Amino acid sequence: MPSINGTEYLVILVVALLVFGPQRLPELASKVGGWMREIRTVANDFRVALEAEIGDVKKPFEEAVAPLKDLSADVKDVATESASMLEWKGPVHDQGPTPADAGEDFSALESPSDEDEDPES
Repeated sequence: MPSINGTEYLVILVVALLVFGPQRLPELASKVGGWMREIRTVANDFRVALEAEIGDVKKPFEEAVAPLKDLSADVKDVATESASMLEWKGPVHDQGPTPADAGEDFSALESPSDEDEDPES
């Protein structure tokens, strides 16, 4: 929504003064103020009624979702316990091949080497 700065208010005031005159301008400002109060009252009443209706709609939904939230918490607990059970608790070796070494060996097996080529070609 565009905002109106001080200069624009001044221009609007000067134009209103020229159009309506100094005698009718206070009366017009009073009417506009009354309309604004009424608009704010209607908007506030609408907001309160809408919040009341949404609250009535939200309540059954929240009641239906509450067991799912409990179930979700239970599933997270089980998943955390399962993850701790899957961690390797055996001996840790300081020597020998690493997973990276095994990956290099596997890559070497997949790629053709010069020795595997046909000598007749």
